[in-house]
Amino acid sequence: MDKKFLPLMLLILQAISVNAQSLEFIYKNNTLTDNEIVTVTDFIEDEEVGVEMTFSPILQNKTNNALKVVVRKEEISIPAGSFNTFCTGMGCYTTTTSSEYTIAANGNDPYFHCTFSPVITSTATIKYTASVVGTFNDNIS
Repeated sequence: MDKKFLPLMLLILQAISVNAQSLEFIYKNNTLTDNEIVTVTDFIEDEEVGVEMTFSPILQNKTNNALKVVVRKEEISIPAGSFNTFCTGMGCYTTTTSSEYTIAANGNDPYFHCTFSPVITSTATIKYTASVVGTFNDNIS
């Protein structure tokens, strides 16, 4: 596998509405904006795991109240045989939805990150959405 060309493209889309938005993703000290695309090219290579790319934005609670949150993953475009997971404060998931968990007032989830293990040199598009439990419009992708 040509290590120089392992792009992983994560599509970060704003979901439905920004009204009363309580959550935000921060990546490399910048708040991600609506419809922002983040290209991740950093990777590690390990004999046991193979090539693995990691995307580690901060999932931030912008309110003065603790929030119960759930994270969802949507694989928009991913090469067959590739593997990806995401982790939250409650554990790591190969499924599309995390368990509900709480982010403290004005706090963040220090465990949130996403990994992608391609089997070939490829580009993948994966959408992650964090939502406040019990609300319809209070989410960020």
